[in-house]
Amino acid sequence: MPRFSVTGAGNGPQRCWPEFARKATDIAEVRPAGINGLPGFLILAADGIDGVWALETRDEKIAAVYISRNPDKLGAVARVTGLPIG
Repeated sequence: MPRFSVTGAGNGPQRCWPEFARKATDIAEVRPAGINGLPGFLILAADGIDGVWALETRDEKIAAVYISRNPDKLGAVARVTGLPIG
């Protein structure tokens, strides 16, 4: 999975956020959630769970964002929440 920075010097944020916004048009709701012991979000589309984001923090700053959209991994989230996988 490619990794890139969305903070700091360079044009990482300029490349990242427009692409995210383009792909985010199907998002119906974002719910706060605990993901594997980390604070995060459930990303819900109209037909169910689209993905999860977990935020790793250090010194009260976001150090890493872990994103999963793999349906096999989202099965556990679906079982816990009772929501379908989108």
